[in-house]
Amino acid sequence: MSLTVDIDVTNLRAYSKKTRMPFYPLTLWVIAKVINARDEFKYNWDRNGNLIQWDYVSPSYTAFHKDDKDLTKMVAEYSDNLVTFCNRVTADRERYKNVRTVLENQPLNFFDASCLPWVRYKHFDICVFDEGKFLAPLVT
Repeated sequence: MSLTVDIDVTNLRAYSKKTRMPFYPLTLWVIAKVINARDEFKYNWDRNGNLIQWDYVSPSYTAFHKDDKDLTKMVAEYSDNLVTFCNRVTADRERYKNVRTVLENQPLNFFDASCLPWVRYKHFDICVFDEGKFLAPLVT
């Protein structure tokens, strides 16, 4: 299923500027907060193949590198605390700024969040082709 919704982020952008909190980590936190408020978005499979509901899910996101147009895919552990979460994202982006890969040993309790800030678009659809077991939300 795919759903496209226009969201006005004017107030969020103003908050970002006022607090000097980077917009992307702030946006990831807002998305994660909304997803974690809904139990139906926190189901997935554990390592033994059992269907479970996680206590929380964390965003798996991509850090794009302007210098070489490559990327790093990582997961920021969710925290209900905005500052704690944004500090994690900022620290991870700094720690892995010279890494170009999907980081290993990422947790199973994740959802995908991605952004194409240099493209203006109205709809984007990702189809996950697996055995039909991929349950995590994809937010773009």
